[in-house]
Parts: sequence; C-alpha cells; structure tokens
Amino acid sequence: MNRARYRDRLKQALRSRMLTLALLILAGLISLALGREVARYVAVRQELERLTSEITNAESSTQQLEHVLASLKSTTFQEGAARTRLNLQKPGEKVLVIPNVSSTNQSIREAEPTDGSPATESNTRRWWKFIFTAPQSS
Repeated sequence: MNRARYRDRLKQALRSRMLTLALLILAGLISLALGREVARYVAVRQELERLTSEITNAESSTQQLEHVLASLKSTTFQEGAARTRLNLQKPGEKVLVIPNVSSTNQSIREAEPTDGSPATESNTRRWWKFIFTAPQSS
C-alpha cells in the first residue's frame, strides 16, 4: 500500500501547477544561458575572422615592403640614385645634358649657373646635403 500511495503522490506532484511553473522557469533560465553562450560564440568567431583578415593584410604589406627593400638594396637602384641625385658617373663615362626645347628663352635662363645651384656646388657639398638634409616632398 505504501507503494500505491507513493505513486499517487508522485502523480499528483507531477500534475501540480507549482512543479510546472518551476520547470518552466528552469527551462527559461537554461535558454537564457544558452542564448548568451551562442551570442558570445558568434562574437568570438567574428573577432577571429577580423584578426585573420588583419594578419593576411599585414603579411601582404610585409611582402611588399620586403620587395621594396630588395629593390632599394640592388646595385641598379643605387647606381641610378647616385647618378640622378649626386650627379655622379662611372669612370670613363661622358654625361650629356639636353636642355628643354619647349621654350628656348626660359631654358637658356635656367641653364645659366647661379651661386648655390647644383652646377656650381662642390661634390662634397652635394654629399653633405644628400646625407644631412631631409628629403623635400613634392
């Protein structure tokens, strides 16, 4: 009989509104916690994608900079820079300067050397300017 009574009480408890309400509240709390975890998971995945994209961009930028550095270290670039910036030449080479033909009067005036111009400056002075002055931006 005790067993039958126990079954009846259990059936009655399972049918009660209080238990139903408690189970609904518990299900709501579990759903809320699960929703928070899903939102956190989505945020972490988005952050991971953003960081992966940044890494890819940084690697690409690094490769470009390495390529530029390699070209700057090349003897061809160094020779070209020495020729154009410092007006240097290899032994035995002849330099030919061709004036601009578009406006004859202006080009003649520009070709006239004035004090302090690169044509009248010593090579030592040009090197000093090249090493110790900041490059002029256009």
